[in-house]
Amino acid sequence: MMNLSGSEIMLPEWSQALILEPHETYHKALLGYQSDLDCLIYNEDKIIDILITQDNMDVNDAIEFFEYNIRGSHGENHPIYAVPAR
Repeated sequence: MMNLSGSEIMLPEWSQALILEPHETYHKALLGYQSDLDCLIYNEDKIIDILITQDNMDVNDAIEFFEYNIRGSHGENHPIYAVPAR
């Protein structure tokens, strides 16, 4: 098992799950690991908040950046982005 620093999430040694980088920044948005799909699950709202607070983006720029550059990437072992219930 591989521990992702800054989180309680443990990945199997064989995992090919993609980790958002820099991990030191995005680990705060990490929710869990989906073993059957071998991918990490991130909180979409927390990622956008990180872009606003740490990258000094306004809300619209952060949402656009997230949708195009982060959520817009697809493929095997890419993360799942969850939206918390409101």
